[in-house]
Amino acid sequence: MMVYQLELLHPDAETLLESLVKLKLIRLHKVEPSKEAFWAVVAQLRSQRAEEELSEEEIQREVEAVRTARYERKTQSHH
Repeated sequence: MMVYQLELLHPDAETLLESLVKLKLIRLHKVEPSKEAFWAVVAQLRSQRAEEELSEEEIQREVEAVRTARYERKTQSHH
């Protein structure tokens, strides 16, 4: 068995995945990001900018940007 993490770029992709589920070709499990995943992103950002530390404001802006993008994807997939 192989496990993949997907990022759906178009709302119709979810419909295609649901069709595969109905055919019993795949199973889908929604997983909420963990705290460890968040800190892994923070560590990655810090390593990219190793010469200077990220401020709390920069981290907050990034978190809000990710939340906004996630919210927009969810609202688009329901229409």
